[in-house]
Amino acid sequence: MTAAPENVIISKTDGTGTRTVTIATSQTEQVWQKVLNSFNVPKTTDDQNMTDGGNDVKFIDLLLKLQKRITITGKVATDVGTDTHSDAYDKKEDLKKIFFGGGTFSLIMEGDTYKVNADKIQISWKANDKATITSFGVTLSCIEGVDLNG
Repeated sequence: MTAAPENVIISKTDGTGTRTVTIATSQTEQVWQKVLNSFNVPKTTDDQNMTDGGNDVKFIDLLLKLQKRITITGKVATDVGTDTHSDAYDKKEDLKKIFFGGGTFSLIMEGDTYKVNADKIQISWKANDKATITSFGVTLSCIEGVDLNG
């Protein structure tokens, strides 16, 4: 399954089957963050000079502590994508089940598949007492990685 550049597809298989949800994306953000340990070695009083500042900062680059975060902003909407459900409300409920089911799930973005776990999903909508809600705003924040629980 490939997503159009403006869509992200998430899916997860559990004991009840596979849930698939398409997010019509308005913004995608990828953040790669690593731990840099930095050390400032102080100068002795005799070596201090008002014009050249302090000693150079020394770094230890710990690539072993690298985090790849993906944040998707968009919406789930009725009849967008070939999902488990076509109704926007059911798609929102599928997102909730994926999140509270825990563990990793697949995220397809621009033709690449990522194994991720969500640490935050935000759902928003405007109340409308005259019609059925046909789309829900979604912000999905997740981290790429491997589930240690299996």
